[in-house]
Amino acid sequence: MKHTSPDIMKRLGILILFLAIAPMLNAQEELEKEVQVVKPYDPSVSDAFKINYLPVIIDTIKYIPTFQYALQPKPVPVKYDIIPIRAAKMVGEPLTKLYGNYLKVGVGSKTLPLIEYYHNNLRNDLYSYGGYFKQHSSFAKVKLNDDSKSFAGFNHTHAGVYGKRFFKNSILDLNLSGGGDTYYAYGYDTDIDTSMNKDDIRKNYTHIDVQAEYYSNYTDSVHVNYEAGLYYSYFEDGLDNHENSFAFKGNLNRYFDSDMVGMDFGFTHIDGSGILDSLDNTIIKLNPWIGKFGKTWRVKAGISAYGNIMGDKSETYYYPHGRLEYDIVDHYFIPYAGVDGKMEVNSYRNNVGFNPYILQGTRGPNTDHKLILYAGLKGNLSSSTFYNFQAKYAIIEHMPFAVNAYASTDSAANQFVFLYDEVELKHYFGELSHSVSEDFVIHAKGNWYSYKMKDLQEAFHRPQYDLSLMLRYDLRDKIVMRADAFLLGNQFYPKADGTIGELDPFIDLNLLIEYRYSKILSAFVHLNNILGTNNYRWNNYPQYGFHFTFGVSYAF
Repeated sequence: MKHTSPDIMKRLGILILFLAIAPMLNAQEELEKEVQVVKPYDPSVSDAFKINYLPVIIDTIKYIPTFQYALQPKPVPVKYDIIPIRAAKMVGEPLTKLYGNYLKVGVGSKTLPLIEYYHNNLRNDLYSYGGYFKQHSSFAKVKLNDDSKSFAGFNHTHAGVYGKRFFKNSILDLNLSGGGDTYYAYGYDTDIDTSMNKDDIRKNYTHIDVQAEYYSNYTDSVHVNYEAGLYYSYFEDGLDNHENSFAFKGNLNRYFDSDMVGMDFGFTHIDGSGILDSLDNTIIKLNPWIGKFGKTWRVKAGISAYGNIMGDKSETYYYPHGRLEYDIVDHYFIPYAGVDGKMEVNSYRNNVGFNPYILQGTRGPNTDHKLILYAGLKGNLSSSTFYNFQAKYAIIEHMPFAVNAYASTDSAANQFVFLYDEVELKHYFGELSHSVSEDFVIHAKGNWYSYKMKDLQEAFHRPQYDLSLMLRYDLRDKIVMRADAFLLGNQFYPKADGTIGELDPFIDLNLLIEYRYSKILSAFVHLNNILGTNNYRWNNYPQYGFHFTFGVSYAF
């Protein structure tokens, strides 16, 4: 083994120490240089950045555990006690008390007496029934053209009973009525030297009516709504002239979404005995139609077929039906237009209703309204104002016109017959209703007619215009006043010599004042023809001048 000498090791250590100290000596020399410090020393540490990656284990083997349950249901008894809760009650306004009977009696300067009685059952959800009796008569005389007075009384006596039965979705309606009307044909021609007593000019009419209707009241679109009615009427004049009328009328309709489909149908048979035209008349009607409805518009269209059988003669008539309405501005402005037509029955009873002074037993052909075109505008100007204006054009065949019956040179001309003609009619209608307040109401209505005749010279006894105005004012439900004004335009009539006469226009002003002593007792006075004008609705027939009626009414 070879050993190193101590001298060599010593020398080697001195060399290593020198090499380590040498750089430090150089650095010390550099620190002795001049250094200028600008600001104090500011140590800083660099920003650290966090590693945002999370460790993810990727397992290529998925294990879905399965579980098995063994359930053993067991009812748990629950004991509870029911405590009734008292029903809530709404306190509303009490129902208005109703009275089942109403009686009105009165007398007047040309009226003796006036009696009206009405009876009706009180509130009931299952049925409604009642009856009435009305009697109004007069024994007055009127002054004719030669200042002579003629008896111009009348007598109207009517009575009836009625009843309704309400079912879940339908209603049965029954009516039985009858009565008599007496007129006196007082309007004779004063140029003829004649005299008449009451018995010679009396006209008595009697009627009996029976009606039975059954109809549904569904409000949904699932069911078919229906209506059916049976009607019988007997009419006579006391001179072996009588008329029987049987009728059946009905309709069916149903909604389909925004559509409505329906069918109107009817059958009328009239037979008479002793009347001038005693041929039996049967009218059959069939009218299918369809309607479409939107939020602001509605359209209805269809066609009517009429079968008119008069004696052994049979004819068929067809009429178009159509109507369009469009609500432009939320019920304020609703224009409408349509086309129509119909068959109007001129029975003996209907003719007497038009002119009670006709020659007894008068009946004629039915009126054929071949075409009716109309257009108008209606709406609500406000919640208290309503208006309706319409223009109409019609072609009418067999339109009746009443003329004095100049049977011979010595005829008194106090009865009328009908002449028939084909007419082109222009008709303008206007109506306006305004409620100034809950207590003050104004209603006005007017018509203007223009006739283009085929054979007759004029539209005899058809006024060229008529106007009506009604004002009603309720002063604190204590005093009720109603004023009615009627204006009838000029009319034409044929004279015995073939020339044309004219009846002047007239105004009829009436006023009704009622004082309500209580809710059940009232007193009234009715002033008629206040202006005392000489009114003529029919040639040779002046109407009553100023007259009044007063009386009381009582509810119980």
